[in-house]
Amino acid sequence: MKNNSPVAIIGCDDYSKVYDSISRAIELLGGAEKFFKEKQILLKPNLLKSSAPDSAIVTHPKVISAAVKIAADYSSSIKLGDSPSWGSARAVAEKAEYFDEESIKKISILEFKKGRYVHCKSTQGLDKIFLAKDALDSELIVNLPKFKTHVQMVMSGAVKNLFGCVVGKRKPLYHCLVRDSKLKFAHMLIDIMESLPPNLVIVDGVMVMEGNGPINGNPRKLGVIIAGTNPISIDTVMAFLAGYSSNEIPVLVAAEERKYKTKIKEINLIGDDLKKFKTNIRRASFKPITFSPHRVLWSTIKGIFIKLAEKV
Repeated sequence: MKNNSPVAIIGCDDYSKVYDSISRAIELLGGAEKFFKEKQILLKPNLLKSSAPDSAIVTHPKVISAAVKIAADYSSSIKLGDSPSWGSARAVAEKAEYFDEESIKKISILEFKKGRYVHCKSTQGLDKIFLAKDALDSELIVNLPKFKTHVQMVMSGAVKNLFGCVVGKRKPLYHCLVRDSKLKFAHMLIDIMESLPPNLVIVDGVMVMEGNGPINGNPRKLGVIIAGTNPISIDTVMAFLAGYSSNEIPVLVAAEERKYKTKIKEINLIGDDLKKFKTNIRRASFKPITFSPHRVLWSTIKGIFIKLAEKV
């Protein structure tokens, strides 16, 4: 069975305390030097669309700032990148107030434009996927998802956040190619995860999104940072905290088929008591995986207008 690496659970009831919480999590996982020393690091937040930091749509700037501060003691090569559904990574980061943080001002912001195809290991998703060159060429991805519900995939966590490494408008195309199969889409997400460099996952679970995420849900305090090196284990913990069983989460169903451990009793938990943070998140209403041609066209046109507006 895959993944015995530990998952750290650290209470954090306010973003003013997030640096200490993330520092403690990394120390429990083996220490910052182990992860960051002389590595080429890519920070991969959730920059879905231009949103205020308290909307719970994007990874909070304090989480990003803390990761940068900790990594900067060991690495001189730290970059941040994403491929938002609408707009540029820089514009979305600016709206999310990333540049109010001094540590973030010092790092490069990448727009995922160049990429290359990777051939998928499984036969249950797609044959090949076009991923960002900047992500593939990094030595460590600091995967910084926002803890959210999701109308298509039930939850958006560590595995789903890596879908942002798909370049540009290929994302809606891949939605269409899976032919409305949540399981096939989930296998594709795991193929992406397995094709990318090692992850250090730090989940922003201080304020989470419930309801019709990843955009139209509502913020809710959960007060936790979750960290580890295996995105499947992280998503297993997130599902448990939100009140789901693993067989309700398509990514975890696909992961179990591929011999990953997806039961909470199988995960090596360290840090604070997991049960202290368990709740019942208000669930999302279902929407199909596949985008209609009209929706893809509208998304493309909307993206063009947003990018033009950013240049004005």
